[in-house]
Amino acid sequence: MTSVGRRASLRPTASPFGEDVHDEVIGSLDECIAALARLRAELAASRPVHPGERRATVLAAIAVAERFAVHAAHTLEGRRPVVLEAHP
Repeated sequence: MTSVGRRASLRPTASPFGEDVHDEVIGSLDECIAALARLRAELAASRPVHPGERRATVLAAIAVAERFAVHAAHTLEGRRPVVLEAHP
């Protein structure tokens, strides 16, 4: 409850940026999920690996998630999203 005895609403408010923000964030999230799924498949593959290969894959997954976070934050703040290179 708030200080005046009313409950605060937990409902999301409408975005001042409209559907473009929704589409931008969803598209970026889809790209992130697809890249993470590819990296997960690399980690889960039953095959011999070179020293440091799994570590490099995990670092690549971290970078993918960080790119999504930056892109989404910029989009939500109304700033022009940063175009970053995707993981190969």
